[in-house]
Amino acid sequence: MINLVLILPLIFCIIMLIAKNKIANGIFIFIYALIHMFVGLTYFFNHDLIKNLQHFSLNASNIVFYLILSVIFLAVALYNVGYSRILSTEFSDKKMTRYSAM
Repeated sequence: MINLVLILPLIFCIIMLIAKNKIANGIFIFIYALIHMFVGLTYFFNHDLIKNLQHFSLNASNIVFYLILSVIFLAVALYNVGYSRILSTEFSDKKMTRYSAM
């Protein structure tokens, strides 16, 4: 499970570099935030998985901080989706003339 949290951002970054789509970027960030939260909740509710970790050590306090980080990450991902939607409609109606050269 921890391997999924470590490798999935690399896969998503490669896909985002190839696709270059704002909607896909927001979707990937939101999916990763959900997976991050799912992994944290899985470790929180199933303590047998913690004993089977080979390369990482987790204890109860680490899991609490991981869950706090997951909640903040999910909140920022949700805010990003809403902000991107508002930003795209705001700039599609008018051109940016404030920063144009004279």
